[in-house]
Amino acid sequence: MEYFFVLPGEQFSKYLNLGLAEIASGHAFLPMLQLNNLFQRLRIACEQLGYWRFFQFITFRAAKKIFDPFSILSYSQFGEDRIIEAFFADCEQGYYVDVGSNHPIAYSNTWKLYQNGWKGICIDPNPDLMATHKRIRPNDIALQRVVSNRRETVEFYFSRESHLISGVGPKKEGHWRRTSENSDIVTCDTVTLDEILRTHNAPRDFELLSVDVEGHELSVLDSIDFGVFRPRLIVIEMHDFDMSKPADNNVYSKLVSLGYRLTSYARPTGFFELY
Repeated sequence: MEYFFVLPGEQFSKYLNLGLAEIASGHAFLPMLQLNNLFQRLRIACEQLGYWRFFQFITFRAAKKIFDPFSILSYSQFGEDRIIEAFFADCEQGYYVDVGSNHPIAYSNTWKLYQNGWKGICIDPNPDLMATHKRIRPNDIALQRVVSNRRETVEFYFSRESHLISGVGPKKEGHWRRTSENSDIVTCDTVTLDEILRTHNAPRDFELLSVDVEGHELSVLDSIDFGVFRPRLIVIEMHDFDMSKPADNNVYSKLVSLGYRLTSYARPTGFFELY
């Protein structure tokens, strides 16, 4: 049995005219350099994803181009990966450290980078998400840890309703409510980010540090020796940040004092570039 996909006449004419215009302008014939670049990106994606997930990746991309050719793909919660991608437009492969990485694909700031051949360290206390991460992104170092500036034993709550609702200790009110009634709880010993970076031989001047730890961002920053490690870009949530009074925010003040400047802001996420 054969199946045919037929576009409505008006839509078919539209795409046919677009195609003829491309051919007439010469844009339909890619220069050899562009073809080589395309094959190189496909080879890297295959190495990063494995054959089966690479097949899914290619099929999805092809379908998207056919049915929604003008869409722009983003996996991050607030489009952060689009800003990150623009910042590193001249960097083919790099190294990231993702603290509070959560799911390896959904809402991830680093999934698009991984597809492009990047790798790094991803840290999250949720054991199920870290097991999923190791399966989907085998070239990363996936660690089930809680990062803090002091050593202690903490209870980490992650909601059964959504993997986005998680954090150290209970939260009894608000949209991000987490209690023993609606959450699973794991006990973790905290570790400094500095120790993790040294243990796993992270580059001293790695490209990206992404931090999303539900209000504990400052303690993560306080756990790094910035005299040793100098990421080019820090992408970090800044709760209660006021654009008209930036210095009132502790995360902003900390990073500015360390030689970073705020270059972009996609609420609630700040983008700090080393200068």
